[in-house]
Amino acid sequence: MYEPDYGSAFYRSQNSIKNLKVRINLERVTSASIVPQVELEQEAGSDLELKEARLKQNFGGQKDVETYTFKWQEKVFCQREINIYGDSSNCHTVLERKYHQDINQLKEQSSRPTKRLFSYVEHDSFTCKDENVRMMTTSPNEGPTIMAEKMNGLRHRRAPGNRVGAPKMNLVDLNPSEDLIKQNHLMSTPVQTMYIMADLTPSSREPNEADEFVICTIRVDGNGVLSIKPDFNKGGRPYKLEAPGMGRDMFDYTIEHGSILLSRQDQERENKMQREFFGRHAEYNRAHIGYDFEPVPGDMLRQVVYGEIESAKDFEYGDLYISFFLDLPDGWLPNGQRQLQGVTQTCSTKVIGRDNVAYFSFPFEFDLYYKQNVLDEKGNETLPSWPQLYIEVLSLDSWQRYRTEGYGFFTLPCRPGVHREDVHCWRPAGQSAVSELRRFFIGGSPELEDVTYAAKPSTFDISFYQGKRLSKFGFRTISTGSVSLRMNVIQQSQSFLRTSSSKKKVGHIMDRIGYSHAQVNIANVLDAFQRAKQRMISARDTLRTGFQTLKAYEPEDE
Repeated sequence: MYEPDYGSAFYRSQNSIKNLKVRINLERVTSASIVPQVELEQEAGSDLELKEARLKQNFGGQKDVETYTFKWQEKVFCQREINIYGDSSNCHTVLERKYHQDINQLKEQSSRPTKRLFSYVEHDSFTCKDENVRMMTTSPNEGPTIMAEKMNGLRHRRAPGNRVGAPKMNLVDLNPSEDLIKQNHLMSTPVQTMYIMADLTPSSREPNEADEFVICTIRVDGNGVLSIKPDFNKGGRPYKLEAPGMGRDMFDYTIEHGSILLSRQDQERENKMQREFFGRHAEYNRAHIGYDFEPVPGDMLRQVVYGEIESAKDFEYGDLYISFFLDLPDGWLPNGQRQLQGVTQTCSTKVIGRDNVAYFSFPFEFDLYYKQNVLDEKGNETLPSWPQLYIEVLSLDSWQRYRTEGYGFFTLPCRPGVHREDVHCWRPAGQSAVSELRRFFIGGSPELEDVTYAAKPSTFDISFYQGKRLSKFGFRTISTGSVSLRMNVIQQSQSFLRTSSSKKKVGHIMDRIGYSHAQVNIANVLDAFQRAKQRMISARDTLRTGFQTLKAYEPEDE
């Protein structure tokens, strides 16, 4: 069989932790049951005598076994605690006086539930040194420091709740008092712990704390996660424990789950109650969220963008804030009254390496619809284009000096998923040194009248400037910093459903839009051909009717 594992095991339970019971079986494996085989073979001459000696050994000695079922946070005293708390002069706190009363009741009953097994509960001052003291290196010569030993004896308890409530102002105290520092210098760990111990002190010696060993550690947190170290045996080999001293006695112990199991009817009743509870909770959520899934019309694409302006770096001045807006081309519509623009908070920069970085962590959200439009307002064919996000970085210092730090833009991703983008910015440069001096001393700098000039100006009409190119030659700029963004893109369209049902492999959404675009163009050509054909037929019929009419009025030759 495999060797037992002394590691921790984790369980999650929705039942009350008060119902937990753990059964411990501790058996002393004496030296007479391990080593004496050689001595018996030396003393017994024949095989018959050897068998008789083994039978006498097996039936003559009694097994030293102790079994006890511990309840959750049940206090069981050892002999050392009975000697200490039995004397009222050693009891000063409320807990110690309570232990004194419990021990007096045990003395009146003149019986102890256990001899070697006992427990430490949540209110006791015991801590396991092997679990809390962690060495900083792997050197065998390293030992715990004095501070580590002192902190090891300090239990990390749940921080008491603030009855007044969280402060609405001044969340960060820059000048904390000594009492506040002492109150908050430890991390709050809402975990309840119980230790099951074994007292291996020989009967010929007074009880000593050095002879007490942890055989099981049980922890439960507020989320219902139970950890037990070591795990339940579950029919495996027992765990080994060696007592100190000259005897080196060996002990075997097993850990079993001793809680009362529910009957089949009670289990079904509990499962039914849980289903009803979760069903009511689901109905409550649906009442707030709704039942219907919002469908998208067949000829439209819905794109939802959840983004975040993470940071800006390498700009000339600090105290930055960013103004942004989304430019929608033809065919794109916002969903409802959603805002397509925003302004971040003002953020100071900090030096990280060689860069001056300002962290914004400002979220934004866009919910858009795209409808395929083949012809624009003037009847010209257009190609589908994607929305663009324009960014303007500005600074405002303590002297209220306002400066433009840079412009930038980027096109929203056309594929769903997680995307990261670094938008490199620039700012207009003045025609002389006066503008730079004004920027430095009193603030103010050249600005763009139309922010869309960073990409394609909104006043640039392709149909009007047909055959011409957009030229920015002669426009002086200065490269500045960059803005980092992160986006999560979700797309919804019935084209995805048709693609999955037909099991055809199609490219991304732009290819599908282009495919539909071509289909519409072909349909328009066919419609135009049919209209031209009908006009030719009607013209031919009109010509034939007119020719027959003229022929009817021609004079007959005599």
